[in-house]
Amino acid sequence: MSFVVLELSFVFEGVSRMFALRHFRSEHARLGWYEAFVRSKDPPAFMVLLEDSAALVGIAIAAAATAMTVLLAQPVWDGVGSILIGILLGMTSIGLARESKSLLIGEPAHS
Repeated sequence: MSFVVLELSFVFEGVSRMFALRHFRSEHARLGWYEAFVRSKDPPAFMVLLEDSAALVGIAIAAAATAMTVLLAQPVWDGVGSILIGILLGMTSIGLARESKSLLIGEPAHS
């Protein structure tokens, strides 16, 4: 049953990421990924995209950890998966906080 929940979560997050990516690309088509992220003045656009991307990676980690726990009958993999997801969420939140801070404080306009 837990795999069904993970599969549905992956589909829903994937659809959300697809729409966010389409919106982000339409506004930043000429820039590279990192440059578009740094130069963007529209926080919801890159926040949704980055959050959805992190969620997809987290769901994949959860599925792999759950599979390892079941197949190897070693519950330690569940803990390893949780730690990896925590690290992923921490890195994502640091990146979002860093960019949002510069938008709140103010940054120079690009030419």
